[in-house]
Amino acid sequence: MSLESERDTAGDERVYRLLGVAVAVGFPIAFGGVGWAALDSLVYGVAAGLLTGVGGYLFLPWFVRLSASAEGGDDQPSLVELIADAPGDPGVRFLGFGLDAGGIVVLAVGFATDEPNLLLGVGSGVVFALAVYLVASVAFAQFDSTAA
Repeated sequence: MSLESERDTAGDERVYRLLGVAVAVGFPIAFGGVGWAALDSLVYGVAAGLLTGVGGYLFLPWFVRLSASAEGGDDQPSLVELIADAPGDPGVRFLGFGLDAGGIVVLAVGFATDEPNLLLGVGSGVVFALAVYLVASVAFAQFDSTAA
């Protein structure tokens, strides 16, 4: 590996990390605004944003890296091969995807109830996040074992 390609790889890693940090900081701010404007509860919106921000930090850079790998060449590897070859633990990335979606569930529960209930909303979001994590992990393990 040449020095220039090592620098490019290090630069790419910084970009992916910066993307994750931007999401982790931006989502609580954005969701806090939604909670304040639509639900009259800044704390509820920030709680949803924190769940989504942590999930986005874990999932989004990895997903962008997978997309870039898929676009990289003429040979189209399968999704299972891309996931297996990507750096990092896929289980953590699946949990991030679940947390990201769970934050949206928190907002949905807030909109569905008369008054935003923080315990009910965050509890529903975490349960949904764990369900997504479980399904994604089992599905990946099943597809990974059939691909081998």
